[in-house]
Amino acid sequence: MARGVPAWASSFVRTLAAALAGAACSTSGPPRPTLQRRFERVRSLPGSKAMAVAGDVHGRLASGIGYGCLSTGLAIDEAIEECNVWRRSWKVSSPCRLYAVED
Repeated sequence: MARGVPAWASSFVRTLAAALAGAACSTSGPPRPTLQRRFERVRSLPGSKAMAVAGDVHGRLASGIGYGCLSTGLAIDEAIEECNVWRRSWKVSSPCRLYAVED
């Protein structure tokens, strides 16, 4: 499996960026993605899956999902790797930690 950015990631990043940029403003744009929404997405995915998250006191959040993998270990590795990519991009100070595995 390639280690590229999943297809859903660009829309998630745009939504997250809009939510963070306009946090003090009232907009009629898409709702801010929440950890609960991401977790619900993970639960609906096929195969072995895992989710990792990182958040800090400034309200920045990063997450990563690994799914469709041949093993749970590979899903965990993929989730943490993707979370670290977003953590560095969003300058989240805390490390990525495993949040959910399988169901």
